Amino acid sequence: MVILVLAVGAFVALWLYSQESDDASSAGQIPIFPGDGNSDSVVSAVTGAGTQFQNNLDNIAQAIFTFEGGNKPSSVQYTNNNPGNIGGINASFADIGDGWDALYNWIQSHAAEHPSWSISQFINYYVNGDINSTAQHADNYSSYVASYLGVSPNTTVASLLGYS
Repeated sequence: MVILVLAVGAFVALWLYSQESDDASSAGQIPIFPGDGNSDSVVSAVTGAGTQFQNNLDNIAQAIFTFEGGNKPSSVQYTNNNPGNIGGINASFADIGDGWDALYNWIQSHAAEHPSWSISQFINYYVNGDINSTAQHADNYSSYVASYLGVSPNTTVASLLGYS
């Protein structure tokens, strides 16, 4: 557990260092990192926490965050502490850690409940509430997430998290 905390701390420090900006307005931005350290469910629910399965969870969450536009300081994700737009674009959380925890928990619970869902089906459900949706936005979204992970859109999310 100590190694995991140190690794996460090092990751956050490196990430924050890489985000340096000469723009004075960036000082007030919300730091974006997964979890606030108060939710054991995020780490413990992934088989082999601290391994490739945890990395895959981090990357799925980061891909969703980025595709949703959360990497823009003016985005609703920043102001609502909701990196994945969980519960809709107007849903908000008390702090960014709670928002990341909600996104991680959504990913994990749906992957565990639906182990046969591919990334395409998973994202279709995430976007439209229907795994068989053929909306172009969902196709672009699932292709983006799969590419971010370096896998096919037909890969099951459960296999990426060690559930199958």
